[in-house]
Parts: sequence; C-alpha cells; structure tokens
Amino acid sequence: MNELIVWTLAGDKTFDVSMICLKSFLQYSCQNICLYLLSDGTLTNEQISALENLGNLRVIVPTKEDNEYIEQAISSYSELKQVHPQLVTM
Repeated sequence: MNELIVWTLAGDKTFDVSMICLKSFLQYSCQNICLYLLSDGTLTNEQISALENLGNLRVIVPTKEDNEYIEQAISSYSELKQVHPQLVTM
C-alpha cells in the first residue's frame, strides 16, 4: 500500500484540538500516512515535541526566508496573496 502524504496547518490557538484530531487520524487511518504539519509560528517547543511524538508526523516551522519565497511564488495569485498573511504570522 502506498504512503499517503498529508499536509495541515496548526498553531497555538488550535493546538489542543489538533492533538486530538491528529492522534485519531494517525491511529485509525487504514493507510500508511506521512503527516506534515506547517506551524504558523506560534507553537512552543513543547507543543512541537508533543505533536511529533504522535507518530509519523513532522512539524515544519517556516523561516522569514520561507515566507518571503512564498510571497514571491504567489505574487500573481491575488486571492492567495490576500489569505497568506492571515495564515503566516511570522
């Protein structure tokens, strides 16, 4: 069975519900899942460790350079440009 790659976004405000949902998702999925969680920059080191301890999950914390690259990459997509600052708080 192929591995399913899943991306999600989380931060401090959604940490508690993210822990519950992601634990359930990883535990009860019928497929092998590789989960990438994009932090909005508000997760603490303890929260990141707790998330990574759920299993096959990697937390990615974007840097300022990452955000600049994203801004450039989506520059021609006006709808994404409007939403991006709300998603990335760094």
